[in-house]
Amino acid sequence: MNNTVEVTRLIRTGSRFWTYDMDEMDVELRHARKALLLKARVEGKLLLNKAYDWLNLEISRESLTTGWDFDITMKGEDLFTWAFRSDHEVEVTFHNLKYIANLYKKEEELA
Repeated sequence: MNNTVEVTRLIRTGSRFWTYDMDEMDVELRHARKALLLKARVEGKLLLNKAYDWLNLEISRESLTTGWDFDITMKGEDLFTWAFRSDHEVEVTFHNLKYIANLYKKEEELA
């Protein structure tokens, strides 16, 4: 895809949202990716903020204005992938992100 960017975030395992069990985390991440791809298909667009919310990650400025325009050829791997970096961290990389027009949130909503 042209003019796209990637963003990488870390998930700390053992938090109130995530287990230390790597197999269980893998299942949960696969489930989240499948659900988000379905959401993108239904709505036609998906903000990165929705993915952050699903994965219990803190929102950021870029997550409010970037995301994905759904394309029938999209696969879950086009949204995000992950790698276990240690027993306590999972690196999640969001792929093929681009600015999504007309979805900009006001500054006040970031506070």
